Amino acid sequence: MKMTKIALLASAALAAVSMSARADDLSDLKARIAALEANAAATSVPAGYSLMTIGTADTILAPGETLNPMLYGAKASNIAIMPTADMPASTNIQWSGFVRAALVYKNKQTTGTSTFSTINTDFSSHETHIKSRGELTVKGTTDTAVGEVGAQLTLRSEADGATSGDFWAPTAWGWWKMTPDLSLGAGFNGSVGGGGWGTDNLTAMYSDGAYAIGSNGDRTQFRLTYASGPITIASAVEHYDVAGHEYGFAGSVKYAGDSFSAGVNGYMHDSDWQAQIGATASMDMFTLSAAAAMGHVDGKVYTVDYGPLHTHTQDTDYWKANIFAKAALSDAVSAELGYGYVHNDGGSSTESHAQGFAGGLYYTPVSQLTIGAEASWNKESTNLDSGDYTGSVTSTAADLVTVFRF
Repeated sequence: MKMTKIALLASAALAAVSMSARADDLSDLKARIAALEANAAATSVPAGYSLMTIGTADTILAPGETLNPMLYGAKASNIAIMPTADMPASTNIQWSGFVRAALVYKNKQTTGTSTFSTINTDFSSHETHIKSRGELTVKGTTDTAVGEVGAQLTLRSEADGATSGDFWAPTAWGWWKMTPDLSLGAGFNGSVGGGGWGTDNLTAMYSDGAYAIGSNGDRTQFRLTYASGPITIASAVEHYDVAGHEYGFAGSVKYAGDSFSAGVNGYMHDSDWQAQIGATASMDMFTLSAAAAMGHVDGKVYTVDYGPLHTHTQDTDYWKANIFAKAALSDAVSAELGYGYVHNDGGSSTESHAQGFAGGLYYTPVSQLTIGAEASWNKESTNLDSGDYTGSVTSTAADLVTVFRF
């Protein structure tokens, strides 16, 4: 019995010592947590904010925007500022960019007959360049009491030999998501009225490329975009004439599924117009895209170089078609090929048609680097003023291109 009492007393003593030690550890842990909280409150972020992070995030896309993966990655460097409970907004600021450079060779062969001049109209020329381009894009979005407000600014500079251009802004764009589906955009950013399918997807960075439908150039504009699920509808008022006397309208309707996308778009300004239809399908390692368009342009300028340079102006109807194919040969290697055709009809006296192939082979071992080889062949044949000039220009180009992204 005495031994049992001694054992019980010893166990109680050990338990008391253990509880005392745990209490001391718990008290010490609470003190350390309080010290960390005080230090974080004093040094972490500016007053009024609870958290600021710097890292990478999905690239911000303006309403209706698509990403060019050959130039920009799906991720971008990102600063995110999250508000405290009494603050109205959270903000994301992103930056990304690239530098690309290429060794480019071009050859042009001209042949024809002309009543404008007795100079020999058959001649050729060639040139070799090392060209480069640098771009920096900054995007920001803020959640406000009236919806998301965002802006994008892209700065670009190009260099050729000893000549380097100043920076300019090929994109200056802002948007306001008035509702989750409806957005108002304004600034300088492409055109709603063209592009998006066919050889517009072709990389062909420094070769002449293949003849494409074209995106109607960049325009200052106001744009409304409705995007719900796979459907995007956009319309815009666009400015065409720097003299300030001409504006136009453009619109598009697009469907974008996981493996198939299609749509129609077009534009009209003054008497010029274009209507386009296109589609893109993705099948495992292959992507196939095609587009066709028709339109009219007042005062189209036909330019021929048969020694002296000659231009001819003619109201013209036209149609275009092109096709593009891309294959992912491996995780790091891809190949592209495109073909385009354009027919211009200026009436009984003037017409021209052109066709071209372009393609490339690209190696992208990591998302920050691409090395590629590209080549193109294009031929344009022209008949001006019922035979006053009949001839063609054939051009070939090849380049080795590098793209460095961040």
